Amino acid sequence: MDTSAKAFDGLTYAIYKLLLVKAEKERMTRFTIAPGAQASAQLLSCINTLLAENHEGEVLTLVTAGLFDQYLTQEADVRVEVHPVNQAGASGREISDLDIYLGRILCAANELKDKPFTDTDMIHAADKTQFTINSEENIKAAQTLVDRVLVSNVQPNSVQQGGMGD
Repeated sequence: MDTSAKAFDGLTYAIYKLLLVKAEKERMTRFTIAPGAQASAQLLSCINTLLAENHEGEVLTLVTAGLFDQYLTQEADVRVEVHPVNQAGASGREISDLDIYLGRILCAANELKDKPFTDTDMIHAADKTQFTINSEENIKAAQTLVDRVLVSNVQPNSVQQGGMGD
């Protein structure tokens, strides 16, 4: 067998193995929660399982982004932007770890912490936000988000929690 045939066989095998790994990772990232009274408790259990692993804060960010995405992006003009963990503001475009926009207006900047933080951390995060929270646009955007949360029942009641959190 010549060298180019061996190289092709090796490349084909490597691609095959990568496709197997990709398929396994995709299988592991899909999950469903059956609708019903226990759905919130099941979701909370799943989140707690995920958060048991830290991975430099990435899990917290992804879980939070997933929840925001699930409950807020049903509105056509809401966008959830996730930025690299511990690098918020690096490009000059991001404000925080997870930014939420209503149209083109930033209405929530989420600095996510999975470990203790200091007042210096809070001051740094506050200094990065370069918008006036009391502007008419931001107040309207915040009210829209609050209305959305209240309509979608984000905070589960005691029946939905199924005894968890007691």
